[in-house]
Amino acid sequence: SPIWRGGAITFGPSPRDYTFKVNSKVRSLALRMALSSRLAAESLMVVKGIVLPEAKTKHFAKVADTLGLTKALIVAPEENAELTRSARNIPGLTLTTVDRLSVLEILKHKQLVLLEGAVESVQARFEKKGA
Repeated sequence: SPIWRGGAITFGPSPRDYTFKVNSKVRSLALRMALSSRLAAESLMVVKGIVLPEAKTKHFAKVADTLGLTKALIVAPEENAELTRSARNIPGLTLTTVDRLSVLEILKHKQLVLLEGAVESVQARFEKKGA
């Protein structure tokens, strides 16, 4: 009881939630603007596909060197365990899927690489929203 010595505090501090919600149209517009900025800067690349003989980092590093990737975000159409395993240990390269694509990740990386199936998924994502 707050009346007793050593008791509770009557109107003690309560944690405050500082989060706010961004509207879906604004979020969609931000993603469009981030993609168009990468296109305008000529740092957007569309690749037909990445085929590796094994899920080894050295094979993926060769592909990245061939494409000239230093700090890049690679967007795959769906989750691929082989690509994920081979790309996760290369500093500066991040592999993600279309459903996890975020504006922060696009702006954080200098280059953006879309695999061929991911392009249609991104376009479908914008058509579905209607914005």
